[in-house]
Order: sequence, then C-alpha cells, then structure tokens
Amino acid sequence: MRVTFLTVGEYPTINSLHMSQVLGFATYLKKTGCSVSWIALLPPENQVIDLLLGNKKLEKIRQLALEKGIHLIVKSFPISINYIHTYVFRKFLIHHAGNIVTKILQNNFKNNNLHIMHCRSYFATAVALEVKKELDIKISFDMRSLLPPEIPLYFPKIGKMFYGGLKEWESVLLSNADISFLQCNRGIKLLELEGIIKLPVFQPIAGFEKKHLHSLPELSERINNPLFGYIGGFGPWHSKNLLRQIFDSLKKSLPNSKLEILTSKPTKLGSDVLSKSVSNDDVPNYLSRYLALLIPGAPNSHSFFSRLKSSSNFFSTKAAEALSIGIPIIVNALNTELAEYVRSQKCGLVFRVSQSGIEYEHISSDDLHDPALWKNLNDTALKTSSFFQRENVFNGYIEAWNRLLP
Repeated sequence: MRVTFLTVGEYPTINSLHMSQVLGFATYLKKTGCSVSWIALLPPENQVIDLLLGNKKLEKIRQLALEKGIHLIVKSFPISINYIHTYVFRKFLIHHAGNIVTKILQNNFKNNNLHIMHCRSYFATAVALEVKKELDIKISFDMRSLLPPEIPLYFPKIGKMFYGGLKEWESVLLSNADISFLQCNRGIKLLELEGIIKLPVFQPIAGFEKKHLHSLPELSERINNPLFGYIGGFGPWHSKNLLRQIFDSLKKSLPNSKLEILTSKPTKLGSDVLSKSVSNDDVPNYLSRYLALLIPGAPNSHSFFSRLKSSSNFFSTKAAEALSIGIPIIVNALNTELAEYVRSQKCGLVFRVSQSGIEYEHISSDDLHDPALWKNLNDTALKTSSFFQRENVFNGYIEAWNRLLP
C-alpha cells in the first residue's frame, strides 16, 4: 500500500501534533511495509519567521523525516488556517493548491501507483479532491474535530458569518472523500442529526506506544510526592485561571503537590508550578511521573459556539496520550464526551465549577488524600490504555483503508 500524507496551511514542529499524528503515523506505516510520503504546503510567513529567528524548526522536521525514511516534500503556499483570507478566498486557493500537489505527485511518483492520500484537515481534503480530478487516488479525510463551530472562536467578530457556508463545505467534503474519520462520537451524532448521509467512522485519538507502560514509576512514589500535569497552551479550549483553580483544590488535600506544565511558551502560575518545553517524543517520560493529568477545558460560557465545542466537538489528544500509558485524568464536566468516558471507565475524576469552587463528582475533598482512591484510578486507567495505544489506533486506520482497495 502507498500512503501519502497531505497537510495544508499548518507549520509542523517537533513540539506540534504533527509529530504523532503525521510523522509518528507515517513511521509506523513504514515499519508495516507501506510506501510512505508526506506533502506539506506551508504558510510562507512561518518559514520567513523561522529563517529570521534562526529556529530551524522546519529543518529539524526534515531531518527527522529523513532519518525515518519518510519522503517529505515541502512547498510554500499562502493558505493558513489561522488567517481569515484563507476562508474568504477558499475556492481560489484550493484550486491552485490542487494543481501544485498534482504536479508534485506526477513528478515524484511516476512509477508508483498512489493508493491512499491521508488528509489531516478540511483544507487538505479539499486540495486532495482537486487532485482526484486528475489522478486515481483514494481520499482519507481525518477530520480531527468539526471545523465550522471553531471558526467563530478563532475569529469572534466575523467568524459567525462563515458558519453556514463552512457547514455546506463540510457536507461536500464528507460526501466526496472515500472515507472520513472523527475522534468524537457526539460529533458524529451531531452530523447525523444535520442530515449528513455519509458519516465519518469513529476512530479514537492515538496516544503513545504500549512500551511506555513499562516505564511507569511505582504508584506509591507518585502518591507520596504528588505531581500533577498539564500539557499544551491556553486559549478558547483551556483556561489558565481554571487550571490554577483545579490545582488549588487538589492542593488543599495534598499540600505537598506540585503542578508541571509542558508548553511551548513559558507559563507563570506560581512558585509551586513548573513550566517546561519538551518535544513530543519526550512527553511519555514526563507523563509517567504524574499522579493525574489535568484537562481544565473552558469556563462555563454563554457563547453558543463555545458550548457547542465543549458539548459535541471535544475529546483531547493529551487525555488520550495520558490514558494510553495508564495515567488517570481530571476533566471538566462541560467537556461532555471526555467526561462521559471517564465516568463510564472510572479512569479519572470529573469536576464542576460552582460558586463555592471546584466540586468533584461522587467524592469529597477528604477522599483526595486517600491513597486507595488514586490506586483505583490508576488501576482503571491502565485497563483502558490499549484503546488509545498508538499501534491499535493506527491499525484501525489500516483496516479501514484495506476495505477501500481492490
């Protein structure tokens, strides 16, 4: 099987999700005997900034791809998911991007039959559909989340104007892709209620490999020296102030607790909070030290799109990564699907924010300093780990692709 990954309008770095969702996936496919390549259309301004600052972020990705035997082809193109002009001139940009990718394939893979083009976004899928007009390919649309409800959160003043048009575009992409994947069951249900006929397949978010289970420190050590963790940045999806509130609630019962934040930008939340920048490959080593990973989400909001995001369009990559190596999670009840999963599997704690502060479901604050609670949570998190482990998730994609091919 030949698989080409297509990313459009995103700038990959060793700290980004491209490491696991693209390069990590491509490396796994390579080991199974697939012929694998990656075409990346990058926003030119990111490359200029990278060059001026001397960060060499792209060069590091190129080197890693080379070491892992992944054929990476990079082209500059003025699409960026973070800029409004991309949505205004969407059709024009996608058509020309499609011509570029078609020529890349024709020039680089003359002697190979391209079977699967795996697209990590709405824009990449739209570009692939342009390519399909000229070449015989199967398009795999990895949605990651529902894009239309997120645009008003990215662009509060004018994003609402694009919502209806983006929902129609979403319908076209789903109808024309050969197969689509979504990591949120409630999102799939929402699409079904909206009348989408060709629904995406549920596919869990890929965490880390099974081998990382063997590097977990003794639970007694983690209970006696409680370290909680948070991974990622802050913005519409996660609140820094809410993270501090959760940690304070834990610290009342576990006074010697510390919080570690793994993020690309230094974050100050107090002397009891550590902030570090690490590569994706190093994250399992840090995760394994945590008593639990905190998933704060956003505070309760009167915004329709914020509530829609939390209720039907949110799981969490970091939650999947933590659970894949047996680390329990502490999650906001407003993040509905993730909270429902934690309740059903008993692999963490669910909290709500009330006027009196953070309240945990089914336990009191006194229970938080009971070692038996943390032992039970860690035991159940270990039982759920295989569902998110990278090998099992990636094999799910491969099985779905095999059904597409003759």
